[in-house]
Order: sequence, then structure tokens, then C-alpha cells
Amino acid sequence: GEMNDVTNELVFDNPEMVAEGDIVAITTNDFLLASFHGDTNGMATIPVVTAVKRLLDNKYPDKKLLFGLDANTYEHAKPGKTQDVLEFAKVYVKL
Repeated sequence: GEMNDVTNELVFDNPEMVAEGDIVAITTNDFLLASFHGDTNGMATIPVVTAVKRLLDNKYPDKKLLFGLDANTYEHAKPGKTQDVLEFAKVYVKL
């Protein structure tokens, strides 16, 4: 089947949080495939997951999403410094 790199179609609320090469998104006949190598503190995790979901909903609603990521979320997070796992879960389940 056909594959297309659609990484440049991702729209981030805070693009400075994502380094080049940290995320890739590809479409196939049936799937939107995404892979994200998270930042150590996990602060980019919610914006990236949100951007991937937005891309799926707005441009590829007929595709199934397969998304691998290292979220780097923490049980004992430091507010504003590391991403709390429960805070991430609250956002994730709403998507």
C-alpha cells in the first residue's frame, strides 16, 4: 500500500516544545501511524498527543490511529517542571 509522511501537517500549540526528529507521522491505506520520542521531563507529551489527535480528527477521520510514544510522565511530578501521569491521563481520556 501507499505510505505518506504527514509529519509537517501536525499543528502544535507550542511548536518550540518539539525538536525536529522527535515525532514522525505517516499515513497508510488504513492507518495514521505516529511515533514520538518524548522530552525527558514529559512537558511536550500533552501538546504532542493533542496535535496527533487533532490531525486524526481533522484530516484523517477514516484512519485508525497507531501511536507509539515514551510519554515520560511521573508519579511524583514537579509542577511546571515534569509531567504528572494522572494529569496526562485526564487529558488523554478526554481525547
